[in-house]
Amino acid sequence: VTRAEYARKNDPDFLQSLKEKYPDLEIIPEGGSNILGVKGCMEILQEVVDQMYARFRSLVLEHRPFNAEFADENKLLDGRIFAQPAALAFGLVDESGYMDHTRQRVLDLLGVADAGFYAVEYGASGWGSFFSVKSPEILAPLQPHSGFQYLWKP
Repeated sequence: VTRAEYARKNDPDFLQSLKEKYPDLEIIPEGGSNILGVKGCMEILQEVVDQMYARFRSLVLEHRPFNAEFADENKLLDGRIFAQPAALAFGLVDESGYMDHTRQRVLDLLGVADAGFYAVEYGASGWGSFFSVKSPEILAPLQPHSGFQYLWKP
């Protein structure tokens, strides 16, 4: 519709003329919703989720020591959370340790004696902290082509 037509969005005669011109039209009021609107949002959201999952899956299969068949047989990429022993056993992580071990491992990988580190702060306690992680402020840009890495505080 044009801007002039949109300005008539609450005019019953205008809405009726749209319904006559487009018999399958479903009008959803601004700020409102109905089942068709909800279904449309679900379709859009599902498309985004599917795209994110495809990227996640391709990155995991590209960088971990197993193939798609092994991942599918063991349900490694279906969204579940693995405890540390299982994650190690399946090759989802290379190693684990406490913060002092992690700091030293990062220094060793970088080949430096010292470096600055940022800590992730948790905003709540218990399960709430799992879902409300606050990102640290990144003061320096990431290097080009750097992979996405996780450091998890046990």
